[in-house]
Amino acid sequence: MDDTLIIKAGFNGPRLSGNGGYVSGLLAERYNKAFGGDGAVEITLRAPIPIETRMNLVREDAAITMRDGDTLICEARVGKVDHLDPPKPPSDWNAVLHQDAVGGCGEGSDFQWCLVCGRSRGVGDGLRVFGSHSGSGTSLSCYVPHANHADGDGRIRPEFLWGTLDCPGAWAAQDPDDPGVLVLSKFAGAANQMGEALIVNPNSPEEIAEALKRALTMDLKERVRRWRALNEGVQRDDVTAWRDTFVNALAAEPHTPAEGQYYGEQARPLSVDERFLPDLGAERRGDERAFEAPALRDSEARGEPAALRLPSGTGRGLQVLGGDQGTLPRPARP
Repeated sequence: MDDTLIIKAGFNGPRLSGNGGYVSGLLAERYNKAFGGDGAVEITLRAPIPIETRMNLVREDAAITMRDGDTLICEARVGKVDHLDPPKPPSDWNAVLHQDAVGGCGEGSDFQWCLVCGRSRGVGDGLRVFGSHSGSGTSLSCYVPHANHADGDGRIRPEFLWGTLDCPGAWAAQDPDDPGVLVLSKFAGAANQMGEALIVNPNSPEEIAEALKRALTMDLKERVRRWRALNEGVQRDDVTAWRDTFVNALAAEPHTPAEGQYYGEQARPLSVDERFLPDLGAERRGDERAFEAPALRDSEARGEPAALRLPSGTGRGLQVLGGDQGTLPRPARP
């Protein structure tokens, strides 16, 4: 099969990538259509899921892969669930209703707009699965199905059911009182920020083995200390903090207002003879040949007005990057 899939805006987990459960449900449906049947499907996520991007679905042997260009995003294979022992339904429904009031991810969280657990999503928009860790590898959540997420027969669509299992699974795995240990490649971009992780060279089996041994034997007090430090770090230094730092650095950079009618007019590349004649003269003393600057082929370098205008939508993109701080004024002329 050769097919494509686009995850629309609004079906996100983190604000800028698709919700893993929802996307897994969509891919599982494509898998069953390609291979037949309606059995269990195992989805493995390999990279953040881009939004509003056409991704390719390709059948590869007994799997279906989803790729963004050359990047493998996720893959689907036949799964197995008969070995799982589902937890018993809760007996205290007041505890469930309490989760509806306090669970999920609220304002200030990276996931406040998550399709599944975001408290900023309205009724009938998000799934509003509100819960938290409840001990012993489990979580407790409150979910009230909505007709907006149902098919023509009134059943909640499979991709949304997959979504309802996404965030509760994360809460079950993350026990603040008995956390695991993060083992991280030193080549990961987050390695500089996540100093409390066990940093390893992924090309060294010896380092990986030593880190795993250390993680498995680490005492509880040390695991909790590291987990809290890492959690505080990712909450503090999130994508919003990065954006603000980036924009503030740009705003603080000294600059001279553009002299011409369009942005970029003063940014003229030097002609070839101006840049290289000194070097050529040093190497060819006595050579008095005149060098002519070649004709500039770049339309912006030639000063063509159309090439110096910002592309349509650039201003809006900068406003989003800067937190929608209003119209971006052109620097005042002296």
